[in-house]
Amino acid sequence: MDIGIKVDEKWRNTKIPTLEEILVLCQGKIGIYLDLKEADPKALIPIIKKMA
Repeated sequence: MDIGIKVDEKWRNTKIPTLEEILVLCQGKIGIYLDLKEADPKALIPIIKKMA
């Protein structure tokens, strides 16, 4: 998803990172709190366990 174009033309092709990309970036640096309002936790569990 190209979110950058909504901000300014110079940000074209700036992508929203995936959950896995965020977890990799933060691993060992900060704690993450996942606020799951409508997401299916069953789909996220394998990704989270892979990072543990």
